Amino acid sequence: MSALPAPTGFLPLLRRLVGLFPLRPAGILALLGGLLIFGLYGILRQDRLLLVFGGVWLLLWLLCLGAVLAGSFLLWWGLPRDPSGALETESGERVRTGFSLHLPWFIPLLHLEWCWDYPAHVQVLPDVEGRHYTERVIAGRRGSWSGIRRLITLSDAFGLCAITFPYEQLRDLRLVPAKGRLDRVHVVQGLSGGDAIPQVEGSPVGDPLDLRAYAPGDPIRYVLWKVYGRSRQLVVRTPERALAPTRRTVAYLVAGNGDEPAAGAARVAVQGALGQSWTFGADGSEGPASSSADAMERIIRSADVPMDEGARGLSAFFASTGPDYRRAVLFVPPRPGPWLEGVKAAMGGSGLPPQLDFIICTDGIAAAEKSPLLAPPPAPDPTRPLCTAPQDLRKVLTELGKCSSTILVVDRRTGELYHPHQLQKVLA
Repeated sequence: MSALPAPTGFLPLLRRLVGLFPLRPAGILALLGGLLIFGLYGILRQDRLLLVFGGVWLLLWLLCLGAVLAGSFLLWWGLPRDPSGALETESGERVRTGFSLHLPWFIPLLHLEWCWDYPAHVQVLPDVEGRHYTERVIAGRRGSWSGIRRLITLSDAFGLCAITFPYEQLRDLRLVPAKGRLDRVHVVQGLSGGDAIPQVEGSPVGDPLDLRAYAPGDPIRYVLWKVYGRSRQLVVRTPERALAPTRRTVAYLVAGNGDEPAAGAARVAVQGALGQSWTFGADGSEGPASSSADAMERIIRSADVPMDEGARGLSAFFASTGPDYRRAVLFVPPRPGPWLEGVKAAMGGSGLPPQLDFIICTDGIAAAEKSPLLAPPPAPDPTRPLCTAPQDLRKVLTELGKCSSTILVVDRRTGELYHPHQLQKVLA
């Protein structure tokens, strides 16, 4: 029994039936034209030239139809029936899946291609070596699935006949968001809530019991003058680092349009950048997570949240964390959407940590390009991440600026971190 969701509705079923019909519109026209030439002009009007021409035309049409029918049957018969091993990779990475197809060498005039029907946001870029096709895919979004449905299309070289049939493969597929260069940049450690004290006069961490030799820059008031009077050696007291304050951090991933870079930054955070004591939440999951494995599952499940439900669980998440947390980090998309209203509604509630940071994550900011009026739009390249339009980022910065919180913009491609005032020239 298949674990994949079956296509529902009239149109998907109609497309499935049309795909199994071997004749395409060009093939139907070619058949009618061949019958007209062969029957009307060749036989009825005794035109021997058109009789030969129509016969060759129909013979070529039959050859294309027979090649497609025979090739489709052999492809279907040779498909693997046993489930393959689990596949885990990063979104945006070109990876081999282990699936391959081979065209029969004795059947000419064949063209093979296939795509993923489920999940639908995966693009197939096969490696072709002669008549052997090896599957490579690029996934545009994170997620977890229990199987793959492919639509395999075999056609002739002239585009007259084609057959499209589905192939379902029960296989665990797990796509995690790509980290890019975020884990290579030291500034990402700024997300951490560690126990570093900027200066000795700051928050005490213990009783001043330890002794050490004086060093340039030590406060004079910590010098033990009685010891200096007896031994003529400058000795200073230092705080004993026996008890350190704990700065607990909460983090939350907001789902929305273009949230894949935010998911990548959240992955970096839960895998070490948040420090030792933290709690994580994400849209699409209830309750907080405190382990890296549990947080990763929540990041992956957030991809299934509808676009109009972003940040809907943010208020409940803050209410469940309690008052012990001193800092909150929100990973948000770079494009405006309904999630902005959810964030602003949560900011108006109670129980917020004293320090609140917004991390806006992008895959670069698109530059304004002037293209000719009659030039067609460039085709999307699945190997390149989708950049953020300046007007979208400007609107997000404006709306989040009303929350009186710290805002940072991080570029997943380069790993650079920007303050809003550093982007004024880019967004102008």
